[in-house]
Amino acid sequence: MKSLVVFLVTCCLVGKTTAQSITPDSLLELKSLLESHFSETTIRDIAVDFELKRDSVSRDYKLTGSILELVEFAPMEALQRKISKLYSSTDITAYTGTVYFDRYTDRAIVDIHTPTEDRIFYSVPSMPNPTGGIAAFSRRFHDFLRSQQEKGLIHTDAVANLSKFRFTVERDGSLMSLDTGIIKALFNAFLQQEKKWSPGIMSGPPSRNELALHVVTEFVRTGQGWPDQYKGVSIRELPRIAIGKQRTYFTTNKASLPPGLVVISAIWDPMFGAYRLPIIHDGTIETAQRLINDVQESFEKGKPIDGPTSSNRRIYFYRDR
Repeated sequence: MKSLVVFLVTCCLVGKTTAQSITPDSLLELKSLLESHFSETTIRDIAVDFELKRDSVSRDYKLTGSILELVEFAPMEALQRKISKLYSSTDITAYTGTVYFDRYTDRAIVDIHTPTEDRIFYSVPSMPNPTGGIAAFSRRFHDFLRSQQEKGLIHTDAVANLSKFRFTVERDGSLMSLDTGIIKALFNAFLQQEKKWSPGIMSGPPSRNELALHVVTEFVRTGQGWPDQYKGVSIRELPRIAIGKQRTYFTTNKASLPPGLVVISAIWDPMFGAYRLPIIHDGTIETAQRLINDVQESFEKGKPIDGPTSSNRRIYFYRDR
């Protein structure tokens, strides 16, 4: 189904946060002025930086930065005059910030940084990794399967039916099988002799990942045919959020999501301490609204939920239908 914008009076997932903003009123007034000016354009899905400071000659506030490449100068002059009226002529505070033009709507969200504001550092994402690397882990697992067959603990026909093992690497590096029956039993037996992995990393904290380990059946049966470069592992990030009664996850890449999920998105606004401009992407109105409500009820003290802190970018929340 087509994406559906959920229009709320406050334009936030959490109505209370507008009154409980985590930013001084003067900055919120400036933020509101800038967002009103930069909304309702045809610009989409881009974040541009700006700097705002007093001009030594005119004494008016001037906007500089890459934002000037996207807007006409004449309307900008009118905006700068409005900004100057917000502050006394003796106020020489300089500000930097970002204007994010939304992907799906004609709205813009502005994040303003004061000179003394601490900025959040986001680390480069990394994939989960076992001792010696994934290829070595896979070889150890295949050697284990072969030894189990040679001992008669698994039948040759059972080996022939094996295609892949599915498991998760948890945030603490521990592994958990997602399979059942003999496949789960074999994997758990193998894990008893394995060390914990280094977990995946996303935006700083460890993340949860699902892996599929594809079995080289010929090698397990005969000891022959091991590839020069084993590439039989697929990894999918599963950052889970502790909201509601259903398992709920988030991502910044909607294209990576398979069909058949309930999917909503919203933009985290650090100045309001709220997720804004919610949109329903997939699922029924009822199931999507339930997901929005779960996000709303789990929101606390203006902090993003357990990880989705990508400032002024859409976060996609999803779960099974």
